[in-house]
Amino acid sequence: SNVAVTSDTTTMNGTYNLAGSSTTLSGGNLTFNAAATLGNLGALSISSGTLALNSGEAISAPSLTLSGGTITGSDSLTVTGPTTKTGAGTATIATPFTNTGTVDVQAGTLTLSGSVNNTGGTLKAGAGTTLTMSGSLGNFSAGTLTGGTYNVLGTMRLPTTSNIVTNAATIILDGAGANLYNATSGTTDALAGFTTNAATGSFTVQNGRNFTTAGGFSNAGTLTVGSGSTLTLSDSLTNFSAGTLTGGTYNVLGTMRLP
Repeated sequence: SNVAVTSDTTTMNGTYNLAGSSTTLSGGNLTFNAAATLGNLGALSISSGTLALNSGEAISAPSLTLSGGTITGSDSLTVTGPTTKTGAGTATIATPFTNTGTVDVQAGTLTLSGSVNNTGGTLKAGAGTTLTMSGSLGNFSAGTLTGGTYNVLGTMRLPTTSNIVTNAATIILDGAGANLYNATSGTTDALAGFTTNAATGSFTVQNGRNFTTAGGFSNAGTLTVGSGSTLTLSDSLTNFSAGTLTGGTYNVLGTMRLP
């Protein structure tokens, strides 16, 4: 059966497995507390209100659609399929959040204020939108970004004041308005210290987004420059010596400038 809450406060205490069904919140508060046994929320849709997950369990959903509202609580939430942010407003996921599908911010702002793990999934900030991670990102440690895809057409903010030094994930800067920042406010470029593209790393600039490295650079992965974009390796490239380019892959449809 489906669960739908449109107003007031609803507290769930029983046993629920909504796989193949849906949970819809369009106002008010929906709480699953410690007395509830909850495994799967089914297709989850929130336009306003607060969903509180405090059952003490690991929760999953095949999809999540948000135009507003907040998800809170101590339960971990894993979305195995698409997480889609629509509408001009702001939606917040404050629970520990694992993405194995695609988080697609199509409009407005999505804030992930709890811990985030991007386990082979895609985080996408569409043109003119903002995706902010203000808690922690399990894929980022000691200057290295690992796992998953970070597709930036608008603004994406990482929950750290440190720069990405080594990329072992997939980063796509798509369009002149694509910005990857390293804090929840300000305009500090998270790639200001980018020096190494690891063997599992893929770095792409395309559709008018240009990028210039700040210092020496090493590439063991894939560098892609799309039509209308320029990638400038400004200082030195360890893969290039005495007229010979070695290691890594270079896909150039636009302009790449070697030091």
